[in-house]
Amino acid sequence: MDPEKNYIQCAAVELYFTVDDLIDRPTPYKQHFNICWFYLDQPFTKSGKAHGEINEQYIRRTIVKTECNFPYLRKRIKIVEKKVIELTPIQNANALIEKKVQLLKSELKVSNPNTKTLQMQLQGSLLLQVNVGPLAIASLFLNEKSKDQYPEEDRQKLADSVIDFERTLGFAVTLNKKLISPEQIVLQEELEKSYKNFKAELGKHSIFTARKAFNIIET
Repeated sequence: MDPEKNYIQCAAVELYFTVDDLIDRPTPYKQHFNICWFYLDQPFTKSGKAHGEINEQYIRRTIVKTECNFPYLRKRIKIVEKKVIELTPIQNANALIEKKVQLLKSELKVSNPNTKTLQMQLQGSLLLQVNVGPLAIASLFLNEKSKDQYPEEDRQKLADSVIDFERTLGFAVTLNKKLISPEQIVLQEELEKSYKNFKAELGKHSIFTARKAFNIIET
């Protein structure tokens, strides 16, 4: 790039919430109004490539605060605060799990559940074909062999997120069973089978069995 010129980068941002924010904003409505914090993720690896395997993937997260809350009369609002943090591969993995939990809980909290969007979340979590899913993340970062490769605090935090994900997933599978039509029974059976396999595979890791975390959720 020419150092004598100024460049503008246009990029999409996502809503930024802390754990405490989500407690104060339990509904989709509250999560989309009076918003002033946003974030943008830029993937990178130590090798110089933007993308790599999940255990190589770092994230540079830029968090910004706007002068006024959205929605607003003006479409463009001045940024008044910015901070940049870097997520290590295990921290990035935890962020991915937390986002899945948030999406599932959003489906569970609505008064009139949408089977289409609920099943999209369930299939993306349990019937994954291409991308790295929660089970692969847990197996990679939380197995006994990797115990000394990552900070224990990060491993425990990821384990907490996986437990929250598993329990939320169980409720979502149960809810879907109550909503489906007869022609979707085969899909439901596949979801239940994959969910039970998910629990069984997680149960092989001592970080979970030590907590006695996985009680059977009937579906």
